[in-house]
Parts: sequence; structure tokens; C-alpha cells
Amino acid sequence: MQRSILKYFKAADQSISTDPRYPNPAMQEDREAFITANKLVRKVENQESSRKRPRGAYNIIDPAMKAKIGRFAAENGNIHAARKFSQDLNIKLAESTVREYKKQYYKQLKLHDGDPGSVLALPDGNRGRPLLLGKDLDDKVANYVKHLRAEGCPVNRTIVLAGAKGIVMAQDNSLLSENGGPVQLGLKWVESFLSRRGYVKRKGTKAARKLPPDFEFVEKTFIQRIRDTCHKHRIADASMIVNIDETGVKLMPTSQWTLNEAGT
Repeated sequence: MQRSILKYFKAADQSISTDPRYPNPAMQEDREAFITANKLVRKVENQESSRKRPRGAYNIIDPAMKAKIGRFAAENGNIHAARKFSQDLNIKLAESTVREYKKQYYKQLKLHDGDPGSVLALPDGNRGRPLLLGKDLDDKVANYVKHLRAEGCPVNRTIVLAGAKGIVMAQDNSLLSENGGPVQLGLKWVESFLSRRGYVKRKGTKAARKLPPDFEFVEKTFIQRIRDTCHKHRIADASMIVNIDETGVKLMPTSQWTLNEAGT
């Protein structure tokens, strides 16, 4: 009975992939092309997965422990320190890591007049590429852009670039590349700056339609300024008070786009 049933079936074609991630060649007109393409795609995926090694867990070492490791390495050597603290902390501490802690320890030692007992912790270093302008100037540019937004000025990449150059020129004009310095500011730097600071592109008219969070305070302040002006100049007739700020008139062409902090 079993043999009679088997004669109605045929062996499956092993060349056709049944992996749901790939297109089924049996459902395609160009069957052979899909079979070949699936094989090559699978081969590439296998090669990539074999090259990727799982990243080990990060070892978090607090600043105080870093100072201890750095001091021990300064007194006993990097290799000895790596072996000792790998065992003490039950982690694999690389010699290169110990070398970096020792380097930081020496820097802190100089700041503390060479007193080892005063170096109780090593500050965490900043990760990533160093800022082109340095933290101080970068913060000043960010503060300037923030004030531009607060004053209602449309902020775009060209405006940010001009403002950044002005901040640098006020600090040291010789820093700019056009003056022979090492700082070359361009639109690529502006894009990086805006991305780091969380600014996104937005239509300039959209934000203006929303009332600011301090609208009531601004409104009361505006009305009080009118009252103070009327009292100062003895203006009693209300018909003498004219509001000429109904329509904005552009004195020069500007972009319809501006930049604002993401989520606002």
C-alpha cells in the first residue's frame, strides 16, 4: 500500500530555497535566475555573519578604581597591574587600558603638585571626535543660536555659519582658515553642529502660529509698556495710540525655512 501511494509523489527540488527571507523561485517565471540569485545572496550573508564576532560586555570601572589602577601601574608596571586587577575585579583588563589609566594618573598627579594621596579619581574622558572649536567656543555658538531663536530671527545653516565665524573672530581672528589658522568652518561643520545640538529643519511660518509658553507674561509686559509710554508723554486720547505692527514687511529676501530644537 505504501509503495502505491509514493508513486504519486516526486522528490522535492533541493535547489529551490524554502527560506522565507528569499523569493520563492517556484512562484517566478524566471525560475533559474531566482535560484542562482538566492544562492549568491545566501553565500554573502553567511560570509558576513562569519566575519562578525559578538562584542564582549563592556567593563564599567568607576573613576576611583581607575585612579588606583593608574597609581599601581605607575609604581609596579602596566603588565603587573593588568594581571592584578583582572584577578581582583574578575574582568579581562587589557594592558593598553592600564597604560591609558597610568597616563591619566600622571596628568592628575601634576595638577596635585605630585601628591599621590590627592589623586582619588580619574575624570572620564570625552568619547568621539574632538570638537573643532573646542567645548568653550562650541557652547558659545550654541548660546548665540539659542538667542537668535528667542528673538524670532529665522535661523538657517548660512546664519549659523556666519554666527559661528563671528564668535571665533571675537575670540581670536587668527584661528580661521581664511586668516591662516587651523579652523575651517563650512556647511558640513554646520550640519554636524546642528545635529549634535538637536536642531531640525522646519517651515518658518509653522512655529509662529503657536503661542509661546510665556505668552501671558509677554502680553502683560506689552500692555504695561503702552501705559508707561502714555503716562510719560501725557497721552490721554486713545485715538493717538496706533499699532503699526500688524503686518511684517521684509526689507530683504529671506528663506521660508528655519531651524528649531527637535520636539519643540
